[in-house]
This record gives sequence, structure tokens and C-alpha cells, in this order.
Amino acid sequence: MHQFHQISCQISLYPLGQADYNGPVDQVLDLVRASGLEAETNGMATIVRGESGRVFKLLEAVDARMADQGIRYVCTSTLSNVCGCPLPPTESDPT
Repeated sequence: MHQFHQISCQISLYPLGQADYNGPVDQVLDLVRASGLEAETNGMATIVRGESGRVFKLLEAVDARMADQGIRYVCTSTLSNVCGCPLPPTESDPT
């Protein structure tokens, strides 16, 4: 059975063929804010952290929003279960 865990995800959206790329990017940022995930945004990417299921749900929402509006895009995402995430104890950790 799949168990959810904490992950971080760096997301960058690149709308294609758009005279104004800020509109689609702003829509993605709205989705990030609505997700309730912890988020940091800079000029090139947004990093979200939280339960893996919620992060993947956000990525699905981004795709659905772009598809609903007929916006062609490239979206890069880098996932980590280490960077910026609390690490679960391992067998080698002292108790």
C-alpha cells in the first residue's frame, strides 16, 4: 500500500506561443496558493513542500488548468524526498 510522505518539488512553467506569459504563470501561482502547500517563489521557479499526494495533486491541477484554456506549455518539476524535507529516522540512527 502506498504511504504518503513529505517531498519538495521545484516547479517552473514555460507557456509556449503566448504574447503574455505572465497570465498563465499567475494562474499557476494561484493554484499553488490554493493548494495550502508551503511555497517559496523566485524569478525562475516555485518550490513547494508537503505531503506527496498533495504535491502530485497540484501538478495535475496545473496540467488541467492549462489544458482547459488551451495553453501549450513546458513544465519542469524536480522532486526530492530529502531537500527541504524532514528526514524520517533510519535503522542506523541512534535511539
